[in-house]
Amino acid sequence: MLWVVQRQLTSKNAVVRRKAVARFVAEPNPRAFDSLLPRIADEDPEVRRLAVAALGKLPEPEVAEALLPGLLDPEPEVVQATLVALKKREPDQLIPKVIPLLRHPESVVRTHAAQFLDQAKWHPENRSDESWFLVAVHQFGRAAELGATAFPALELALASVPPRFGIAVVKALGKINDPRTLALLKKTLGADDPGVCIAAVESICGTVGEKSTSLILPVLKHANGQVRAAAAECLGQVRAQEAAGPLRELLEDPVWEVRKHAAEALGRLADPGSIEKLGRLLEDTDDDVREAAVMALAGIGDRRGIGSLVLALKDNSSGVRRLAAASLSRIDTHWSTSPEAHAALEILKSSPEDLDSSRRYLVNEVLSSFGLGKAEMPLSFAGLEKEAAPGSRKKLAVGLLLTLICDPDGELRQAAALALGKFADEQSRPALLRAQSDPNPAVRHTATAALASLR
Repeated sequence: MLWVVQRQLTSKNAVVRRKAVARFVAEPNPRAFDSLLPRIADEDPEVRRLAVAALGKLPEPEVAEALLPGLLDPEPEVVQATLVALKKREPDQLIPKVIPLLRHPESVVRTHAAQFLDQAKWHPENRSDESWFLVAVHQFGRAAELGATAFPALELALASVPPRFGIAVVKALGKINDPRTLALLKKTLGADDPGVCIAAVESICGTVGEKSTSLILPVLKHANGQVRAAAAECLGQVRAQEAAGPLRELLEDPVWEVRKHAAEALGRLADPGSIEKLGRLLEDTDDDVREAAVMALAGIGDRRGIGSLVLALKDNSSGVRRLAAASLSRIDTHWSTSPEAHAALEILKSSPEDLDSSRRYLVNEVLSSFGLGKAEMPLSFAGLEKEAAPGSRKKLAVGLLLTLICDPDGELRQAAALALGKFADEQSRPALLRAQSDPNPAVRHTATAALASLR
């Protein structure tokens, strides 16, 4: 029945031709070589793909030469099938034909070409080919180490790789010091994938520092909360004073991470105009947001924040209470004599009966030290022990150290970096990375050693 199937190969109906070629894929027949050869140029892409697959299963030496047109096919699936079929042939002779496919517009073709070349034990002869090969096998970071040479390959990858690789490509681009990189990252800020947008924000922030402000400010209005949070964090890192107004608006954002990062950024900016809103943020429903507000008020260091911090001493989170107590002394060692503290202490004085034992104990301790109350032992040690568990103590300590690593005193910054390294808490990585650019060489050295402990 060979002649019947061969006749079907020339049918005007593409479906019939597909079925006929598929028969030879399932049952390879060297006698069908001459009949299959014209199908490589068939008008139907699926017929061409199947013809390549069928020919690839034949042992004849002339098959390799016959398959070469498939490497130039406009359909990626046909090119991919051709590469698979050619793997069984003599790869050394085919290498020059495959190298150009590392620059193919389709990611899947580039990957198959790289796999073919790797199997053939090919080694790039120049940095350009090396960068295209590394990008094709998704080693974007290694490609970025080649510098601006890798930019064309990474640019094409960003436009064509599957979404799961987009973040890695953007991060790699951020390592290349080239004017084209910033322009491309700027476009990426509008990507559909929030993860890619966040990576673009971080890359821009790390690449151009304070010059990134004008690019990142509009991102504060992004529809995705995680992207807004990343933008707020970036603007705080680069100390973008012109971002203070928009960041204050984010203190009322519906997403808690956005409120948290906005508060932290305003603390780094030491923005006195945000004190009132940060004070209101101490009533936020999220513990992490309230902690960020406390540390921001401490970072601003304005006496107008004292009243809010005093009232935070009765917060239902032990972390917030302890941070508030530490922040008061940081703002002013004589904070208790200020009129702001006096008014707040009077409010605090009327609250202990409404608090649980652990909060009442701290409030009474504070009040008694100012002659406004009587110290008492906590009613429930079990409650205190639970709040003082290693995990919560570590979280509190790391929070305080993250504040101190931004302190104007270089010795304090160094001590904070050293302690963060000992805690080995992943939350401290961004702060330690920033500390590697500290003007104080001792701080930079300590931060580098601390990051090594995180790894």
